[in-house]
Amino acid sequence: CCDLQPKRECCCNDASSRKGDVVAADTNGSARGVVPEEKIRNWKVQYSRKRRSWCIYFHLDEEVCRGMPMTHAEVLVRLIVPDPWSFTVYDTLQRKFHIGEILSVERFKCWQILFNAQEEATISMVKRILSTTTLLANPNRDMWCMRINRKGWIGGPLWNLNHSNDYYLIRVTDIEDITGEGILKILKNRLGLDAARKVTYSTMWLLGISTREPHSRRLAERIAVARKRRVGLFANPHFQVAEVIKASSYFGGDGD
Repeated sequence: CCDLQPKRECCCNDASSRKGDVVAADTNGSARGVVPEEKIRNWKVQYSRKRRSWCIYFHLDEEVCRGMPMTHAEVLVRLIVPDPWSFTVYDTLQRKFHIGEILSVERFKCWQILFNAQEEATISMVKRILSTTTLLANPNRDMWCMRINRKGWIGGPLWNLNHSNDYYLIRVTDIEDITGEGILKILKNRLGLDAARKVTYSTMWLLGISTREPHSRRLAERIAVARKRRVGLFANPHFQVAEVIKASSYFGGDGD
């Protein structure tokens, strides 16, 4: 329910709870477990203008912080209407690179958020972000799905894989992720989601390839990074990194 860093001041919105309950509560009020009262130091009650409610402030010992769970949330976003970026990339691969094996190109936004919270509380916080803000997705133009700790997807699916073809994902991430850092600050400072630890923003390209393994993987790896003018397309190696992922494994929830 707070910053959860050793020896730093933390806050919980439920000022009516006992000390042991408050320490283990999440930002949305869900219980996370009870921490012994002797682990809490510098206990005080104060009104928070940011949260617009009475809060309980306290310090957590280092061993308490280490015991809090970490949960990984992943949100995929794509346009409701046909994506002009995807058409441009497909046309470039066909006309300029003369790669006829590429049958389709689709673009997704990928948000990876690390929370210091249980899985149920993480789902609640992500849904709150998606329903009350346009930080991750705009409901007027985007559709989304998410998964927690690389398990099954919630919502969607946003993809349609033809089993007669092979599919690979190319995930492109900036080395200095300014977008992710900015979203993290907003989640903490404006939305009061102190359980958020890290946000990573990536662009994911889903490629439909007519050939099979191992040629399909080699083709995806060859065009993932723009090393020369006519070699590679998606990532600029000077400030981006690219990761090639088997689409069936990724969408199937078996991890990367």
